Amino acid sequence: MLNPLNHPPNQRNVAIQMARRMAGCGYFISNDSGLMNIANALGIPVLTLFGPTEVATRRPLSRSSMVLSAQTDCAPCEVKDRKAFLEGTCTCIRRISVEDVHSAFKL
Repeated sequence: MLNPLNHPPNQRNVAIQMARRMAGCGYFISNDSGLMNIANALGIPVLTLFGPTEVATRRPLSRSSMVLSAQTDCAPCEVKDRKAFLEGTCTCIRRISVEDVHSAFKL
């Protein structure tokens, strides 16, 4: 198991500073990542963009959060095309447009 105290002090400080700055956010937009999980843990409503990863198992758990996922035959490639996922050649998240994200805020 990783212990955050084993990281160099400057890396610990960056993570703490980032979480403090995020705590001031009224809303957070992120891909499926550690930042999404931090925002969710801080109780910030999150709009998470999903492409290659599985929404059902990785979505933020907060009821105030939303997801936007790529609607393609290959998504989520984490499940449907493991080779593309592991090679990092998935492009499905690029199909989520700025307009899609903007529209999600209107819901």
